[in-house]
Amino acid sequence: MPLALRDDTRIEYSSGNRNAPGDPFGEVILSLSADGRARIDNRIATLHRVWEGRVAQATLQRALVLLDRAGFPRVAAHPIPAGSSLRVVRITSGGEETRNLPIAWHATSSMPEYREAFQLLDSIVVELSQKTLGEDPKLT
Repeated sequence: MPLALRDDTRIEYSSGNRNAPGDPFGEVILSLSADGRARIDNRIATLHRVWEGRVAQATLQRALVLLDRAGFPRVAAHPIPAGSSLRVVRITSGGEETRNLPIAWHATSSMPEYREAFQLLDSIVVELSQKTLGEDPKLT
């Protein structure tokens, strides 16, 4: 069944690790609600920053279409080197929660469908954080 935007749909996209010394952005959690509300929670060690804003429903629908095209929640087997930044998407809708297995940050080079979905989600992170979380190639 294709992913669809419902009144109660919530997309959560997380990446990074708040305690990884080599990750300049720490943990980034983007939460998107069907009504267009958007929030980023960014944690680096003990620092916690928040940005809030709005995202067009067409953008939310596009994210769902791209994730559906990627086969969400299925993820191809791939190596995850120690210390890798990981990406996870969780979608809650109709009382059901679905999430993918973690995807290593750079593994999307061999997963073009997920790469396109993550590019869209990453662009929301960059824009909503007013480029605070986009100055490194990791998020751009």
